[in-house]
Amino acid sequence: MAGKLIIIGLISYFLGSFPTAFLLVRWKFHKNITQEGTGNVGTLNALRITHSRPLTVLVLLVDFLKGALAIWLASQLFGRDFEYLLAASVFVVLGHDFPVWLKFHGGRGLATSAGIFLLIQPYIVLGWLVLWLLIYLLTRKVAYANALATLLTPGILLIRAFHLYDSSTFIIVFAVTFLVFIKHIPRLLHAMRGEETVQQFQ
Repeated sequence: MAGKLIIIGLISYFLGSFPTAFLLVRWKFHKNITQEGTGNVGTLNALRITHSRPLTVLVLLVDFLKGALAIWLASQLFGRDFEYLLAASVFVVLGHDFPVWLKFHGGRGLATSAGIFLLIQPYIVLGWLVLWLLIYLLTRKVAYANALATLLTPGILLIRAFHLYDSSTFIIVFAVTFLVFIKHIPRLLHAMRGEETVQQFQ
């Protein structure tokens, strides 16, 4: 099993490390996304520095597909055993967040984790969206909505754990949301200090 876990971990990491936003922004607008805006290699910063909705949607879609593809490949190669799905989930997010090609400077993993959850349990994506919308309507800050919705997402599983989800699903979701939340902490702290405004994220 150890060999299979190493294989799926490496495949998932390098799949996740594909620098979607960096390549598309560089190709279309001749800009280095790591040196502009927040420097984050993700959907929101791509929108912030290019103001291109088509490009932003493409970044979102490709990053989403990275997560879904990692789970699909793990399932096809080794089956849907918990260990393989967990390895694929964790390493594809780590690849997105810390890509070797960009000196480990990547994104925050939201779109990629959504792709993971769509194949693990689609209701998780819906639950995250509901939480995000409620928090955004209350705070009007994307930083709060992204971070807090992610932090609270495993709670959705706890509420229904006894008749819809199993412990394996909870562990995968907890591991992924933990990684994503950690990457959101600096931005959340900036927002709490009043260094980010609503307009910055529109």
